Amino acid sequence: MKENEPMLLLVEDDPADAVLIQRSIQKVGIPAQVVHLKDGDEAVAYLSAETSKSGASLPWLILMDLKLPRRSGLEVLQWIREQKSDISRVPVIMLSSSHHSVDIQRAYQYGVNSYLVKPETTDALLSMMTVLKTYWFYNNQNPQVASRQ
Repeated sequence: MKENEPMLLLVEDDPADAVLIQRSIQKVGIPAQVVHLKDGDEAVAYLSAETSKSGASLPWLILMDLKLPRRSGLEVLQWIREQKSDISRVPVIMLSSSHHSVDIQRAYQYGVNSYLVKPETTDALLSMMTVLKTYWFYNNQNPQVASRQ
């Protein structure tokens, strides 16, 4: 990863979805290095290792599936929000195929910053990633930047 380049952490177990999301991120020009992890335990291990380093490189944004093997997206989200370190403030977007109200309510209850339903077409995914880029990488005041000033 390049020095000072934002990092986007993608936690997605479906290989086809992961490829589509990563291609969309690249195609719309999101200015971040993508780190892809395949399950909830891997996400917690990665984030634990990063937060234990001095000068840790925390994600600028986490895109996470709801239904992950080993540890669900909700369990990872809950773990993130319970941490006593800067990782607890990293924005998390749940990107799920679930439209179920109970899933959406729980995600917000556990502190998700946004809940997006995976689009059914590539064009819709590109549109979603364009909005994500504009909002989270250009308009939003990220806590990592604010803490460095």
